[in-house]
Amino acid sequence: MGIKSPLEQYHDYMTKMFEKGDGSDVKIIAFKTIYKLHRLQLSQCQFFSNIFKIKDKDIVIRKDLQSKFTYQKLADAKSGRLKSDSYYNIPIPPENEYDIPINDPLITKKSFELALRRLYSCEIVKEEMKIPFEMFITGSYLGIESIISNSFNQLTHEMTNSTAHKMIISLTDTGYKRHLKYGSAASSLLECSKLRLCLFGYKDPVDKWDGLPAVSIIEIMSNEHFEPKSRLKKAQFLISLLKRRWGKREMKFEVDCLELYLDDLYVEMTMAEKQVLSEYRSEDGRWRPKQNFLVTLITAVLIMFGMFILTIITGLLFLLVILCWMLFVRYHMPFFIVSVVITPIIRSVKQLLRVLKKKKRLKKKNEKKKPKVDIKKKVVVETTSKK
Repeated sequence: MGIKSPLEQYHDYMTKMFEKGDGSDVKIIAFKTIYKLHRLQLSQCQFFSNIFKIKDKDIVIRKDLQSKFTYQKLADAKSGRLKSDSYYNIPIPPENEYDIPINDPLITKKSFELALRRLYSCEIVKEEMKIPFEMFITGSYLGIESIISNSFNQLTHEMTNSTAHKMIISLTDTGYKRHLKYGSAASSLLECSKLRLCLFGYKDPVDKWDGLPAVSIIEIMSNEHFEPKSRLKKAQFLISLLKRRWGKREMKFEVDCLELYLDDLYVEMTMAEKQVLSEYRSEDGRWRPKQNFLVTLITAVLIMFGMFILTIITGLLFLLVILCWMLFVRYHMPFFIVSVVITPIIRSVKQLLRVLKKKKRLKKKNEKKKPKVDIKKKVVVETTSKK
């Protein structure tokens, strides 16, 4: 074993500090785990430095209030107006514990720990390269510039159409709005992925465009670098996207946006191009899916078959109603119900009454058998015995 260089020794020392928590002065609670860390290393990050400042101010204010309430408690005790202890006690959180709720699902425990390692300069680059997009999101969330730059470079160099689709969907998610929250790096990454789809997205199958929002689809297709550049092919591609969205209620807003953009393309077309798209456009100017003859025939046959089955079921139900009426009215069905349902109940009630009567009789017989004692004779016997 050779002698380690000073950099390697420093790296080993920092990894021990991070993993074992030697000399830690801060506890970070995240992902249901407690991390024993150091304030000096964490203060390099903007996210943690802001948290430290806010909590320190909060603790100082709470301590000042607590001292004022203690004086008030003494004054109230002298005057005889003492209140409960909960009124005077102000809860002061522990100074060195920080609970960090992370709500973004793209920030995982692994990416968070790798980001913390970066602050201790004991990073594992191979593990970071396996999850570049998660590292980009965590770096943007915590404000660590080295992570943002490294992951951004990796994502742009290794970008494919599938990764571009995923990044657009996750960055433009309406619930989190990551392209607005995570600064200029996130917005530039979004633009890079849109440009990738402008150049090569037309060759992808249509089902890969399903998750993309309508606004980003319009931005991609309205770009001058979008291939193909002819209006007819753009309109045909847009109709193929609309086919997968027509008839879905949750996508009504997106369908309306795409149809408006299709109207703009249709206005600028020639008459020959408009005739190609005439089968998708109704007389009132609305866009609709192309009606196939075989599909319409099969649907009509299925509807007729369903109607036929419904008529058979209703006829059978009608026959059952007539039979019940004949049994009840013509053939004295009520007498049959009485004999089958009510008579067993009456019999069981009668049996219970008989059992109760038998018990009463037995009690009376037992009472008769007991010898009766004359009270007057008892008294006379007792008086003679006393004399």
